[in-house]
Amino acid sequence: MIGLAQRIVAMPIRFLGVSAGQVYVSELANLDRNDNDGLRKAFNETVWRLFIFGICYLGIVALSGPELFAWLFGRDWSDAGNLARALTPMYLALLINRPIRFTVQYYERQELGLLANTFGSLIVLTGFLLAYLNLTDLEGTILTISVGLCATNLASFMIARSLVTGRLAGYQPLDCGSPKERGLRIPD
Repeated sequence: MIGLAQRIVAMPIRFLGVSAGQVYVSELANLDRNDNDGLRKAFNETVWRLFIFGICYLGIVALSGPELFAWLFGRDWSDAGNLARALTPMYLALLINRPIRFTVQYYERQELGLLANTFGSLIVLTGFLLAYLNLTDLEGTILTISVGLCATNLASFMIARSLVTGRLAGYQPLDCGSPKERGLRIPD
């Protein structure tokens, strides 16, 4: 059941996220690193469009998941609709974050992405540990992982937004002065 729920919810999210990511990266490549207005515009437009689509699509899944799955696949599959409903927070955050995650690479701050991804891995492991210890059922485990990864994607989004708005510094090369100022002889 989890496989069906995940495929139904994730397929459009992945397709649109990858496509939007390619467009966003090409927009970044065409911008000057000092074009803060252009960077903010590309970032905000990408986020806004994906948010609108995500709310519409995932809102339907969240509001009518069990009924929708029962109607599409038969009454026995309504539990898959409950699992799909539990996945919606994660997939909304993933839809928005997938394209803009390249912002961290653009600003050469991969260590921040690593930190967010490490946190996400710990959340997934915690969810599985709770299930292993029989502290939660399948739906509770899926919801724990979904909400946790939603928080991780939200943190990653906030990092990217902070880079774009200038609240977080991007990579700054060291200014060591000119070769002459450093005492290096330059042959004529």
